[in-house]
Amino acid sequence: MKKIDISFFKAIRETPEYCQKNYGLPVVDGPFFKTYKKNGFLFFIDFFDNKAVALTFRKIKINKTGISRKLSDNEIHTILKANGGEINWILFCDDRLKKIWYTSDKKLTACYSKVINTFFLDLHKKGSTS
Repeated sequence: MKKIDISFFKAIRETPEYCQKNYGLPVVDGPFFKTYKKNGFLFFIDFFDNKAVALTFRKIKINKTGISRKLSDNEIHTILKANGGEINWILFCDDRLKKIWYTSDKKLTACYSKVINTFFLDLHKKGSTS
């Protein structure tokens, strides 16, 4: 299994400047959101008070049905670890459509859609950027 550099997926609570340094120039550059493309991934990042508060990750390559290719368990684990740090993630739901986690401090929620192979992560309180 290929090891992924954890800093590659780190974005929550980061600034647009940090994200640009990590992912390059955005391919879409809105006032409150940016989209980046790097190493086979698309990163959709929402900002509030100059901090990333919501992230969406998916692979650029698509499968035969036109949906993004699946994220591996290793990639999902790395995204959770990169954005949660030392805080534990609790698996709340794992059914045929999705997996949902939240952090033990209840500040972050994550969801992986098994239908569209897309990973979503956000702060519970949009204004909580500390």
